[in-house]
Amino acid sequence: MTQAALRTTAIYVVFAALWIIFSDHFLEALAPSESVAPLQTTKGLLFVLITAVLLFSLIKSQMRSTFSSEAQLRAVFESIAEGLIILDEYQNVVHLNDAALSLLGVDPAEKSKLLRPLQEIARDFDLRETTGRPAEEQQYTAKALSGTTIRNKELVLHRSNGTAVHLEISVNPIVRRDSHVIGAAIVIRDVTEMNRLQKLRDEFLATAAHEFKTPLAVIKANAQILRTSAAKWPEEKRNLCLTMIDRQCQKTNRLIQDLLIGSRLDRHSPDISKTEFDLVDLTNNVVEGLQQLSARHRITLKQPPANTFTRVEGDRERIEQVLVNLIENAIKYSPAGGEINVTLYREGPRIWTAIQDSGIGIAKEKQQHVFEKYYSAHSGTPHDYGGLGIGLSLSKESILRHGGAIEFESKEKVGSTFRFALPVAHEVRNERSA
Repeated sequence: MTQAALRTTAIYVVFAALWIIFSDHFLEALAPSESVAPLQTTKGLLFVLITAVLLFSLIKSQMRSTFSSEAQLRAVFESIAEGLIILDEYQNVVHLNDAALSLLGVDPAEKSKLLRPLQEIARDFDLRETTGRPAEEQQYTAKALSGTTIRNKELVLHRSNGTAVHLEISVNPIVRRDSHVIGAAIVIRDVTEMNRLQKLRDEFLATAAHEFKTPLAVIKANAQILRTSAAKWPEEKRNLCLTMIDRQCQKTNRLIQDLLIGSRLDRHSPDISKTEFDLVDLTNNVVEGLQQLSARHRITLKQPPANTFTRVEGDRERIEQVLVNLIENAIKYSPAGGEINVTLYREGPRIWTAIQDSGIGIAKEKQQHVFEKYYSAHSGTPHDYGGLGIGLSLSKESILRHGGAIEFESKEKVGSTFRFALPVAHEVRNERSA
């Protein structure tokens, strides 16, 4: 009861007591004896009327307070990011918030259909343990109704559209002040994305270990050969071993640099050092260098017309790394003898660079994750050729930091085309002076 209602009740009690004690004496003193009876009847009716008005006021105040508390409670329920389902002591669903409906894949308009026994609702959903066995969710709620809290139980909901959602469920008893359990609260959290990222992390660690192990094994083998046989070998053969060691050291250094840059991306965007340079010249140098390393592929460069302004302002090393990443990927996933086309063209205030291959392509369902850090579209497939899964993520970050854009299109067994755009140098200067 509110303080206002308590004050009203106290005033009424005092008024009623005074009325009962003094009203008869007051009437007898003021009115003749033959008029007292009608006045007492009127007094009684007036007392009943005042009491009724007061009771109505108290009930209205209490209902307003109840409705306000219920509205506040509903607002709290709906503001919770996790799904929340409330059961009574008989395992009937009495409330569930919009987040729970979303996780279960139920239209909010169908909410009322779920306000029924949990056992009946469970038949409408394909909810399973992570082992694949049908979930026995009623066991969890039964334990909660007996006073036991169930924490972080992972279940998999298979929806009718074919998607699987990993749900982490906790069930808590709802206890009255007298310690009697009157219901249970089921808290549901979607951990599908968290599980996917955990899997990516595990795959990345395994891949990183493999990527470092390979060059280190080559370095170790050549070092042992030099130590045991170098004196017997001609200088040319010794130099070949040293060259292999040097190449593998460079590869290891690139891996470390990629990891360091990737780590900095987690905290903040690394600084870029901008200078003006010709993108065609840079691309030509990269193509020539990679062509020498991969004689099995033919890399062609199509340049824009000779009078086209192709100078850009940016971090030359970062843009060079983007070109290397994209062209190396095209080489890696193209068959021997495959052709890789690198095309530069102006389009308004931007210059585009497109790298097209005729390789294995990327599955449609994996394309949305291509630019995610540590993600490899071909991981665990026969076309898993290694790599940390950082290259495309770093490439996208670099291009966006230069005010550019990056995109791709791909079709399985046909090939992929990755393209990125950079603003030409005079456009950058114009923006600064504007």
